Amino acid sequence: EWLRILSSFWTDEQPQFSGRYVRFEAQELYPGPRPIQVPRPPILVGGATRAAMRRALRYGDGYFPIVSSIEKMKQQFTMLEEEAERQARSLDGFPILALGWSNILSAPDTMDRDREMLTGTTVQVAGDLLRLQELGLRHVGLFFRQASTEDEFRRQMLAAAKEIIPTLARSAQ
Repeated sequence: EWLRILSSFWTDEQPQFSGRYVRFEAQELYPGPRPIQVPRPPILVGGATRAAMRRALRYGDGYFPIVSSIEKMKQQFTMLEEEAERQARSLDGFPILALGWSNILSAPDTMDRDREMLTGTTVQVAGDLLRLQELGLRHVGLFFRQASTEDEFRRQMLAAAKEIIPTLARSAQ
């Protein structure tokens, strides 16, 4: 209901709604100011469950999966494709974006086989991103979870900018 309400707030002159959990008349509230984007900003729905994917396809303009492992991402993409087929909705032009928890290390992790996705050296993180790209993920934001100081955050950002992004750009050619 809230996704439909949000869309109505952004697009209808006099939004009103009568659903199972929420009811309001147009004169009861003023949902302004309106967004600049027309007809409204995109609604991206996130999650890793089939229900989240149904909501994304039914009410959203894109999907925000939870990045964990390649295997789980494959499962999420398969479920999303199944749900899209059930709803007769094309995934063409339906953006899939993700935010990944990352930790770019200066040296290889000694526990490489138990390494978390998007954690490791620039080569390892670039490899993870390339595997995600092969699955169909085109937009990933990195959240540097271990960057507890400004210097550490800057080091990881520079490593991503100087080493990871060029690697991804070369692979796209």
